[in-house]
Amino acid sequence: MTDRQQDAQMLAKALDRADVMDAPLDEKLAAYVARSSEILPDVLTAYDRLVARLENAGAGHSAPAIGEELPAFALPDNTGRIVHLQQLLAQGPLVVSFNRGHWCPYCRLELRALMRAAGHLRQRHVEIVSIMPETGENRDEMVAENGLPFRVLTDVDLGYTLSLGLVVAVDPEVIEIYRGLDIDLPRYQGREGWFLPIPATYVVDSNRRIKAGFVNPDFRKRMTLEQIEAALSV
Repeated sequence: MTDRQQDAQMLAKALDRADVMDAPLDEKLAAYVARSSEILPDVLTAYDRLVARLENAGAGHSAPAIGEELPAFALPDNTGRIVHLQQLLAQGPLVVSFNRGHWCPYCRLELRALMRAAGHLRQRHVEIVSIMPETGENRDEMVAENGLPFRVLTDVDLGYTLSLGLVVAVDPEVIEIYRGLDIDLPRYQGREGWFLPIPATYVVDSNRRIKAGFVNPDFRKRMTLEQIEAALSV
């Protein structure tokens, strides 16, 4: 077994351990970050540098804010149908989660947390949707492997996400890290270039008004279920 394979196995175990913790999402994410920094310290240091550069550049500052309307979209889902935002809002509020891809462990932790909350939220007439920049094959892999009970939409060429100010370029240092970890964004996304969405979560009312939002260039941090519940209770 190669060193890369050993690292991949340890990271997978760390992800599973974090996922089954009886703890809020932010604690699960922190636990995974702590363990992965022990396994690949140089990678986590490079991530810190990337996040600092993005924050200094004001990444995500132009994204839709609380009180604004979330712009409409029409995107294909994992059944091949085109889904409109207004269609998702027909029964009530909506949780919209922008994710980086099936390969991202932080996205997996967030989506699994939303999966576990989906039944409870649906009883309150709240739907969940995830938006990813990947091809249908990779999107479907994410849905199947994680048992996601909600729609996952493909944002082809990151067009919708870009219109919200949520797209960033991956810098050369992290590109080399991803290549070393066999993370091939051009293949996953079906397009040339190394671009990713800033992970973001919005709670939107039936009139498209944003009740709560979480936009953070640090992709290791996400909106918690507790924050979602608080927004829905207002």
